[in-house]
Amino acid sequence: HTGNRIFRELVSARQPAYLAARKRDKKLIAQSIVDIIRERGGRFLKRDYVDGLEDWVDIGDKKASQKTAQALREGLDVWG
Repeated sequence: HTGNRIFRELVSARQPAYLAARKRDKKLIAQSIVDIIRERGGRFLKRDYVDGLEDWVDIGDKKASQKTAQALREGLDVWG
């Protein structure tokens, strides 16, 4: 998916700076990626089931930033 590709590119480009940054700056780097995705109309979704039907719901900025920080720390396979 195009959105996932852009997210991965942003994470890859910013990962060296993130790994070298101080804790406070790491949060800012992760949030900046979330902000860029949101500004481009992107969303951070998780699969949910309501009454047995599949649905996709936005996880919100806080969780998106946490998952983005995890991707920056550990690599890109954190969304599974």
